Amino acid sequence: MDEKTILIADDSRALTESLKLAVNYQYPNISVQVASTKEEVEASMNESESIDLVLLDIQFLSNEYDGIEIARWLKKNFSETKILMMSQYVKSEYKTLLINDVGVNGYLDKQSSLELFLDSIKRVLSGETVIDRHVVNATQGAKKFKISRREKDVLELLEVGESQKTIANKLFISPRTVEGHVRNLRDRFELRTTAELLVFYTKYKTSFREDGRGSEAPFLS
Repeated sequence: MDEKTILIADDSRALTESLKLAVNYQYPNISVQVASTKEEVEASMNESESIDLVLLDIQFLSNEYDGIEIARWLKKNFSETKILMMSQYVKSEYKTLLINDVGVNGYLDKQSSLELFLDSIKRVLSGETVIDRHVVNATQGAKKFKISRREKDVLELLEVGESQKTIANKLFISPRTVEGHVRNLRDRFELRTTAELLVFYTKYKTSFREDGRGSEAPFLS
């Protein structure tokens, strides 16, 4: 990879410094700057000769701006700079807004693996648009999370740490039936592990509440 410069913008210094170390180790040809406020982003962009990519959080502590506003400013003033957004909580409207309206080059779930972050940075710098699979699954799920009431019961018990054997006893079904429900859910939403399934389920419920659509997410009976 040719020499590049990226800017990591997030109000968590621990996160920005950790990502900076990881990028420097994985890609010695990439120079990394960090910023924790909109003002620091603007200063870095104005003072640097060229920043090729901004890895930008959506949520900031400030009530005056968020990452989407910063992304719009970047597109207006530095149209050649690529933007890779990240978010702790996936909301159903973000994917369309960020890609189609704002025109960013990617959207990641902040709880994804470090390997995915590093690979996404490389791919976006190479000209690709990257959408985290968790983002795709969660935004699809926010439209309609198609599960039965029994599957919901199984997920709720898994979410609080119950074993499949305990779930079987509580629901008066066999452990094999519980295993079948979990396997079917993973296959339906193209998830590899039960841990990924629980993350997906939790994010669906969280995004639904944050969108102001009620206290309980809808399910298919």
